[in-house]
Amino acid sequence: WLNYLDVQDNFNPEVGFVQRRGVRVTKAYLGPTPRPGRARIRLMEPMIVLTYITDQQNRIVGRTQHYMVGTRLEDDSYINVIYQRNLDVLDEPFDIQDDVSIPEGTYAYDEWNLSYSTNPAARVYGSARYEPMEFYGGHRNGVGGSIGFRASTQLSTEFSYERNDVDLPAGDFLTHLAILRADYAFSPRATLRTLVQYNSSTHDVTSSVRFNFIHRPGSDLYIVYNGLDRTRMPGDIEEAFTPSDRQLAIKFSYLLSR
Repeated sequence: WLNYLDVQDNFNPEVGFVQRRGVRVTKAYLGPTPRPGRARIRLMEPMIVLTYITDQQNRIVGRTQHYMVGTRLEDDSYINVIYQRNLDVLDEPFDIQDDVSIPEGTYAYDEWNLSYSTNPAARVYGSARYEPMEFYGGHRNGVGGSIGFRASTQLSTEFSYERNDVDLPAGDFLTHLAILRADYAFSPRATLRTLVQYNSSTHDVTSSVRFNFIHRPGSDLYIVYNGLDRTRMPGDIEEAFTPSDRQLAIKFSYLLSR
């Protein structure tokens, strides 16, 4: 397919579904799905996505060449290899960390993404990935992985971790992201999902608990709790783990039908 998007400078997205204003984006996609039928390969998913971005005066401000080869094996494991070439034109600097700023300029950089995941329907499953790349005049090395366990037909848990080591001319930094999920099904109509996440960039621990009850098809009751805790060390050490945000939401929907 071929897609063209024109977002003018004065467009107001209101609800925030537009990432960038004042741009013209042309995108082309090609993705066949051959089935070789040999070497334990069930399906291959080669993909090419080309993206070209200009401003309203047709000056190039970004370009991406995305090449991917995904391979689904007979045991439902998945191997994915991605190579991407990027061009990004910054008209003004931006802070990527509190003490690290990327200056304006034109940046061309390449990146790789190598990943492997086991059968997600197995009792114990997992994934691993490695992402080396050039990054705004420097380098970034990312590693990540996850492991999941289905204790029963009702209870499942998953832990994922991501680490990014960034080396830039303006400075170096290291980030960590850890997420723990747990799902419990009381019945096919009632489920409980919990999530706890730690982000070293913001020093935040976020938690979420969502209960969903389907009282009839198309009609649901949701009870959601969200929490945010700051783990940075302020002047008063007693405030280091003081809750900074708590939210409880209840949503009820009912499908009207004859």
